[in-house]
Amino acid sequence: MNKTIKYTLDYSISNELMEIGDTVLIGDDATGYRVSYARSESCVSGYMINDWENVKIHIVSDEEIKSGDTVLLPNKEIKIMTELDMLDYLSSESNAVKKIIGLATNDVIYSLEVEEINIYDEIKYDGMKIKTKQEETKSFNEFSKKLKADQIAKKMAKDERRKEKKIDNIKRESEKRIKEQEDNKKRMKIHLDYGKLFKEQLSETWQSNTETNYVIHVGKTNSGKTYNALQRLKEVGGGIYLAPLRLLAWEVYDRLNNEGSRCSLVTGEEQIEYSNAKITSATIEMASYSKEYEMAIIDESFMIGDKDRGKSWLNAMLNIKAKEIHIIINEEALELVTKILDLTDRGYEIKKYEMLQKFKFAEKNFIFSKNIPKRGVFVTFSRINVLINKMKIENLGFNVSALYGNLPPEIKKKQIEDFIEGRTDMLVTTDVIGMGINVPCDYIIFLETEKFDGITNRALNSMEVRQIAGRTGRYGLSNEDSFVSSVNSQQLKFIKGKYQENYTVRLAYFGLTYEIFSSFPEDMLIKDRINYFKNIDFIPSRLKGIVLKEDVQKYLSIESLIEVHKFDLKTAWHLLTAPTKYNNEEYFKGLIHYYAQNKTLKLPHIQNDYLEAKSLEDVISEVELYLNLTRHLNHDSDKTEKIKKDKEMLIEKLTTILLDKKLARKKSCKLCPTLLDITYPYGYCKDCYNKKFRSRYTYNYNDFDDDDDYMYK
Repeated sequence: MNKTIKYTLDYSISNELMEIGDTVLIGDDATGYRVSYARSESCVSGYMINDWENVKIHIVSDEEIKSGDTVLLPNKEIKIMTELDMLDYLSSESNAVKKIIGLATNDVIYSLEVEEINIYDEIKYDGMKIKTKQEETKSFNEFSKKLKADQIAKKMAKDERRKEKKIDNIKRESEKRIKEQEDNKKRMKIHLDYGKLFKEQLSETWQSNTETNYVIHVGKTNSGKTYNALQRLKEVGGGIYLAPLRLLAWEVYDRLNNEGSRCSLVTGEEQIEYSNAKITSATIEMASYSKEYEMAIIDESFMIGDKDRGKSWLNAMLNIKAKEIHIIINEEALELVTKILDLTDRGYEIKKYEMLQKFKFAEKNFIFSKNIPKRGVFVTFSRINVLINKMKIENLGFNVSALYGNLPPEIKKKQIEDFIEGRTDMLVTTDVIGMGINVPCDYIIFLETEKFDGITNRALNSMEVRQIAGRTGRYGLSNEDSFVSSVNSQQLKFIKGKYQENYTVRLAYFGLTYEIFSSFPEDMLIKDRINYFKNIDFIPSRLKGIVLKEDVQKYLSIESLIEVHKFDLKTAWHLLTAPTKYNNEEYFKGLIHYYAQNKTLKLPHIQNDYLEAKSLEDVISEVELYLNLTRHLNHDSDKTEKIKKDKEMLIEKLTTILLDKKLARKKSCKLCPTLLDITYPYGYCKDCYNKKFRSRYTYNYNDFDDDDDYMYK
C-alpha cells in the first residue's frame, strides 16, 4: 500500500507511559490543541518506545491532520529501520506479516502500513516500486547494492568530517594553550612590574619612622586608657581622635567641647568644623593622611584584627602623620601591634593600666521580677531580641532605652543620654555597647551567649565577653558592688570561663587604597584592578603571616554595576567603597544608574506615613548613604539641606516609636490567624506548634517572626 507524507506533527509526550485511547497535546504550530487517538487494527503508523520521556512521535497521513481530529496510533511497539534494514527484513520473512513497521530515512519517518502482505507481492513506498521475485530479482539486488554503496559513501564522508573536525579541535586547543601561555607571561610581567611599583609606593608605610613617638596604652576595660590619652591630647592642644563608631566620636566631641577644648566632628555623614578648633574627633575611616597633627589617638585598636574594618586601624597606625600616636588597646591585641611596630622599625613605649574599679560575677543566674534594681544593661545580639526584651522589661514597670547597630547615631545618642540622666531605668542593647560606650551601669545581664557573625551562629569569644562585661563597674559612674550575670546557670558558667580565657588577636589586614587602585593603565577594567591587588605579592616578607590583604569579594560583587557606566576613576572608587548596608543596597543600585544618566545623586524617596520601626531604619540608612556620597559626588545642595531636615523628622518618628511604646503587642501565628503576645517565644501558636513542629524544634527565643511583624499601632 502506498502512503504519501502530507503532514508530520511532533508530539511532546509526558514521562508517563501512554496507552491507546489517551489524549496527547500537539506541539509546534498546533500547540494547545488536543488530539484523541483510539484503538484500530488499521491505523496510521508512527513509532512508539517504552521510555516516553522527551519522545517525539511523528504522525503520517494521506490527508491533512487538523486540530481536533482523531489520530489512530498503533497498539504495538514499532521497530525503526533504515531502508536497507527494511528490505533485508522483508526478504528474510517467509510468512505473511501482521505488524506495523516504521521506515526511517534521514530525519523523515516513512510509513509502511502492513495488513497481511506476502513478501512476493509488489510493494511501493515513497513513490519507488520494488519488484517481486517473479518479475526481476536483479532489479532488487541492484537497488540493494546502490543503497549499501550510498550508505558506505555517507559513512566515509561522515568519518572524513569527523577527522577534519578533530584536526580543527586540536588546532584550536593548541592555539588556546599558546595564547594562555602568552597571557600568563604578560600577567607575570604585570605582577612583577606592579609588585615592584606597589612596594615602592608603600615603602613609607613599611619603612622606619623615627619622627613619630608611639605610645601604647594597654589594659582591660575601665582602666583609664582612653581618659589618659585624651588628657594628653588636651595638653598638646591639637590633634585628632579616631573612634570605631560615630557614637563614640560624638561622645568625645561633646566631652572635649564641654571641658573647654574646642573640637570639630568629622564622620561619614556629619561634618561640624570650628575655625578655632585644633582638635578633631572622627570615625577612623575619615582619618586624613595628608594633614599633619601634633598628636593622634587611635581608640579600640583591637579592631585591627577585624576582617572587614581592620585595614583602617593598620593604615592609621602606620601612615597617619603625627608627632605622637597613642594606641588604645587591650591585652589581646598587644602582641600583634608591637610585632608590627618592631618589624617596621618604629619605636614605642608601653603604658599599662589596671582596672580602676572591679566588678564581680554573680553566684546565681539572674531572675526577672518587678523588684530588680535599676541601672541594668541587658545584652542580646539581634535587633528583634532587643525590642522584645525591651517590652518584657517595660511590662515589669520600668522605662527602657534600646540600642542596636542599625539605629542612627542621633537616636543612639538620645537613648544613651536618657539612660545616663535617669529618664529611663534600664538599657537593652546589642554588643554595640562593647565599643567603648560609657554608661552608669550597675550590672550587666547576658540574655544569650551566641551571636550571628554574618556566616553562622557562634559562641562569643573571650575578647567579646570582656568588652561587654567591662561596661559595668565604670569608675565614677557605677556602684562598687557591680556584677555580671546571665539568665541561666549554664550561660553564667560559660561567661565566667570566657572572661578568664586567654585570647590573642593574630592577624592584621591591609586594604585596597586609591593609590593602588589608580596605579594601573587608564583603560584597565575595575575587575582587573581589584584582582591584581588580590594576586600581586607586595607584602614585605617580614610581615607575612601577620598581615593579610583584605577580602576583595565585596568589591567584586558590585564592580560590574559600576563598570558598565564607564565612570572616571575617582567616581568609580567612591562608589566602590561606599558604606552600603543590606537595607540600602537596592537604593544604591538605582543611585549608580541615576548618577550615570544625570550626573547628580539620586535623592532617597521619603514618605510621611511610615508605620513601623524597620521601614524608618531602612529609609534613614538610605539617607545616610546619600549624605556620605555628597562629600565626594555631585548633588543638589538645596535638596541636600532638605534631606537633612527630613532625616531629623524620620529620627523623631523612630524615637517616638521606641520611647512611646508604640510597637505592636501582638503577632500572628505563621500558620493560622491566631494572635500571640509579642513575647511568646515561638512563631507558631501552641496548636500549630504541637501538630507540626514539636518533634523538630526546641524552646528557643530566637525563633521569632520577621522584623516586619513589629509595627506601631
